Amino acid sequence: LELTKTYNKEDFHIHHAETVGKVLGVLSREYDPGNEAYWIAVGILHDIDFELWPEQHCSKAQELLRELDIDESVIHAVVSHGYGLCSEGMEAKSVMKKFKAKKFAAGWSREVIAQGAEMLGLTVPELAAKTLAAMTAAEQQ
Repeated sequence: LELTKTYNKEDFHIHHAETVGKVLGVLSREYDPGNEAYWIAVGILHDIDFELWPEQHCSKAQELLRELDIDESVIHAVVSHGYGLCSEGMEAKSVMKKFKAKKFAAGWSREVIAQGAEMLGLTVPELAAKTLAAMTAAEQQ
């Protein structure tokens, strides 16, 4: 978290990093038990470069993390992330309704999200529901 705060000063970005870390921690209990701390760190670091270098998002993160001698598996997980589908308080049905609109999250690749869900053995609506549930659980910690 301190590393993320080095490059991100806005409260929103810090809160977002903490929330994503918590969400990945909750999801790791099901998908990668025993590696909760790893996934929390990946979540906290996932947007390390976004505030200062939004045009170089992910590529700058890779550069920063390598300079800091961060493990390559963490770097890979950080730079290969997709953007989230939801905000707090939403339901999966509402996310999926918005997901169909081209203007909603216009920069997101629907194919990448669908492939990621498939790799987890889920449909996109199931992934949205799990993500929302994990966000709710993370906020209650």
